[in-house]
Amino acid sequence: MDLYILVIYICACLSQCSSSTSKHPEARLHEDMLDGINPYVRPASDITKPVNVTVHLFLISIIGLYERERAMSSLIWLDLHWFDDQLGWNTSKYDGINSSRVSLNHIWHPDILFRNEIGNKRGMKDTDFVDPTVYSTGEVVWWPGKEVRTKCEIDTTKYPFDEQECILAIGKWYSDDSKIHIIPVSPKPDITYYEESEQWHLLDTYVKIDTRLESHLEFSRIFYIIKVKRRSTFFIMNVIMPVLCLSFLNQLCFVLPLDSGEKTGMCMAIFLTFAVFLSLIGNSLPQSSINMPAYCVYLVFQTILSILTISLEVFILRLYNNPHWHDSSFSRIAFFLAPGLRIPLSNEITKTDDDNADWHKSKQFTEAICQNVAIKLDSIFGWVLFACNLAFTLTFFVFVNT
Repeated sequence: MDLYILVIYICACLSQCSSSTSKHPEARLHEDMLDGINPYVRPASDITKPVNVTVHLFLISIIGLYERERAMSSLIWLDLHWFDDQLGWNTSKYDGINSSRVSLNHIWHPDILFRNEIGNKRGMKDTDFVDPTVYSTGEVVWWPGKEVRTKCEIDTTKYPFDEQECILAIGKWYSDDSKIHIIPVSPKPDITYYEESEQWHLLDTYVKIDTRLESHLEFSRIFYIIKVKRRSTFFIMNVIMPVLCLSFLNQLCFVLPLDSGEKTGMCMAIFLTFAVFLSLIGNSLPQSSINMPAYCVYLVFQTILSILTISLEVFILRLYNNPHWHDSSFSRIAFFLAPGLRIPLSNEITKTDDDNADWHKSKQFTEAICQNVAIKLDSIFGWVLFACNLAFTLTFFVFVNT
């Protein structure tokens, strides 16, 4: 009986030894490395000191800036390094294996996230490439990557020649600086793999450290500042140039002769064209009431100028074709303005056959005064509105380019 038990014991030991030696070295490494590891315990030999986590940000692309949401969407990678002495091993025991990937849920990892991210703040855990790599020295390397949408104070005052400065704020969710110390690797984000945006040109990047005191605890944040400038060529050709052409075309209404019969029609055609164009470009303009774009003010000015042009032309044409010459407010306006416009109120026309008639009130003379005043006013209003349009246009371009 004792011999039977001994044989069974020897067979069980041989079976266990053969199974252990037949396992893949990396599988044995994972079993030994993760045995007794608690993912909630900081890997610090001295609990009074923080775990140093180095952070290196790779900016891959700027997907877009959204004026209404006041947000920036970008694609980034993070290169995070820290040491965990409990995860080190002797490479000679595992066939020279120097590194191995492990599940993020099985080891301790820092609670790093984008502090100004819009949406669910799930940190960097729910990202692509979540599994870190552990080296035999105990160094842990984690490369999380994600498309992140962060808050950005967008100032569209100088649209479409505006420059924006957005921040990617990396911090910790609940750990203060006494638990985790985050350290930027370089003074700038890495743009080695950066892909140019069709709408935004990357001007500059830099890093700034910010420390905030909350409940007597210090919380450090790394600010990656991204400075971009809008590519304005498309907007110049499709948004600005048509408005400029219509605005100065509007001034040509004053060039047409008063007796041509096309002045009002031309003014209305230009105004309707301008109105249709505004409805087409409305969706492409920044829709923000906090920082009103100067271009929107310019469009309002052009609309007012177009309405004023129509009103002045109607007034001038009414004055030029005055049907009630003998008793009309327009006749009185013409006689009132004539001296100031250097139009002589003398009888330069043929008198009527009736010698007793007051030649100052004759139809021929009154019509001549009204027409001369209308012609003068047409020229004056044309030059005044042209000067106003030119001055406002130059002011707009100087403002948005300074």
